[in-house]
Amino acid sequence: MFELDPPEFAHLPLLLNNKGQKLSKRFGDVSVGSYKEKGFLPEALMNSIALLGWNPPHREDPTVLSESTGVFLKHEVMRIPDMVQQFNLDKISKSGAKFDIDKLLFFNSMHIRSRFQYTPGNSEEITSAVRQWRMMLKEEMPKDLGKQINQMSESKMKQVMDMMKVRLRYMSDIRNH
Repeated sequence: MFELDPPEFAHLPLLLNNKGQKLSKRFGDVSVGSYKEKGFLPEALMNSIALLGWNPPHREDPTVLSESTGVFLKHEVMRIPDMVQQFNLDKISKSGAKFDIDKLLFFNSMHIRSRFQYTPGNSEEITSAVRQWRMMLKEEMPKDLGKQINQMSESKMKQVMDMMKVRLRYMSDIRNH
């Protein structure tokens, strides 16, 4: 009648807790909303979950796995467009995958760093990163600090950003530093 091709269906592996049991709402957080409320970035959650049951091409390349940590992280900490581009149903694992909250925390901190990354010497990128950092501070810090945040020079704000972005596991951690 509609002459449409039927969609492709796939079964994804079960997500397991650290004890190897099926994730369940009875035992801990399993909803996306609960992780968002705790301060996890959407891209960190997507990155973490995507790598649970899927092996992107770089994981099969021994040269990438033996490279320096920086090269490895560049391939492991993925942006959503990169995941979409590299995704292949044939690389989905059939066995269950353990969800690791520590790994999610790692991805969250890496994605926070990447939000405020810039190429040294590129004034446009630096200005953009500092602007985003300033906006984040206004959202996360007490409102009475807004005037001080606005008055801080770009160079001083860049110094603070560079020092602090490597310490954050959640955006809200800025309040404690």
